[in-house]
Amino acid sequence: MKEKTRIKKFTLMKDISPLDEILFAVVVLFMFFTMFYADLTVTAQYSLTLIDSLFDGKFASFYQNAMASGIAPEGAVYDIGIYLVFAVWGFPVWVLRMLFGVSVLSAGSLLWYKFLLILFAVGNGIVVEKIAKELKIAAESRSMFLFTSLLFNFPILVAAQYDVVPLFFILLGTLQSIRKNRKGFLLYFSLAFTMKPFALLPFLIILLLEEKNIVGIVVNGIISVIPLGVCKLIYMVNPVNIDSNNSFLADMFPKLVEVQMNVGNGSVSVFALFLLIVCASAYCFKPRQDTAEDGRWLIWFLYLGWCGFCMFVPIYPYWIIYLAPFLALVNAYDETRTNFMGFLDLAANVGVILIMIYRYSWVYGGENTFRYLILKFLPQVADQSHSVGSILFKLHFDMFETVIFAVVFAAFGVIGYIAYGGLRRGRIENVPVQKIHNCQWKIRIGMLYGWSLLCILLVLV
Repeated sequence: MKEKTRIKKFTLMKDISPLDEILFAVVVLFMFFTMFYADLTVTAQYSLTLIDSLFDGKFASFYQNAMASGIAPEGAVYDIGIYLVFAVWGFPVWVLRMLFGVSVLSAGSLLWYKFLLILFAVGNGIVVEKIAKELKIAAESRSMFLFTSLLFNFPILVAAQYDVVPLFFILLGTLQSIRKNRKGFLLYFSLAFTMKPFALLPFLIILLLEEKNIVGIVVNGIISVIPLGVCKLIYMVNPVNIDSNNSFLADMFPKLVEVQMNVGNGSVSVFALFLLIVCASAYCFKPRQDTAEDGRWLIWFLYLGWCGFCMFVPIYPYWIIYLAPFLALVNAYDETRTNFMGFLDLAANVGVILIMIYRYSWVYGGENTFRYLILKFLPQVADQSHSVGSILFKLHFDMFETVIFAVVFAAFGVIGYIAYGGLRRGRIENVPVQKIHNCQWKIRIGMLYGWSLLCILLVLV
């Protein structure tokens, strides 16, 4: 009884049955131990390269060493923060390699690195729950709502991607901002900046929402990038470091402005235009002097920003994770339509994942899904004819892709609109919060089982 109470206290799962909890845990364990994508194998190896560089006294030459290692032709493309996290976690693997020759690419080593992502995923759920309590919204099942989101669990469980790590620090910075802790806000976002540049989007929106003095905006912006600046300076001495470390940003920026619309004598980046409107609206917003209400507006603005990122930028399939926690939060803004909002969320989740599977079939349900972990003994195929994406191709998914995208766009838009109505109306006292229907949990969990079964059958058939 005590254990069950402790679980309930963490997840606040008042409207999900114990059986569904168990079924969800089982499928998560299956996906954790079996599914993998190759990106993490590269970062895992580079984490050991960083440790080698440290003990060899060549810490400042890490990027050069990574480029020379031949692990990946582009070298280590991320900023040093993400490699430091994996280096600390991967130290036991480094020791085992030195003492017993254990390979970093063995199933046990890769599971160790993937387990780090699970820990950060749990951390994300805890922070989302804390944010929900600060906002005084219906916090019931917010963490479970996040965990069962395809936008959240596919990047972690299927693709073993590590965007969940900087997302954790983004959420912590957001929580500190809601609590009016400026130092904590700057600290956590400065750490996120050293991992991936995506933290700039929520940081800019939050800063404009809370700071109306131009000088203050500039000063806080400079303070937040000091750790990143120090990291850059350490590695700027060697041109090889610069070429490797800047390749991620160089590849990403064109994507941000790729979707354009013709106007007058030129064209305009749709994402840049959308983001400018969101930022300008955030700057013009007048705080209500109520922590919970101001926090709800803050999350809503961030939701808009990440929606623009996912809708107007041709993102990679694992970047969708950045939208997931904010979507889970705004879904609870109208306590009388929680169930309807949940169905909209479900429709958006399915639509986004279908599009990502079709466009990036080698990431989600590709022919190498089971190649790395405990099911690597299964038959391996050399082409994508046994991928989930191949099924969508045979079904001529391209004919319906625009319609699916329209459904996703509409679902995100309606969720934002209903949430806006809830913000304008304010909280209604003594109104029972509508529970999420139990069938929604069954559908969310059932889709994970269906996905797992489909991937297995494609390999065996």
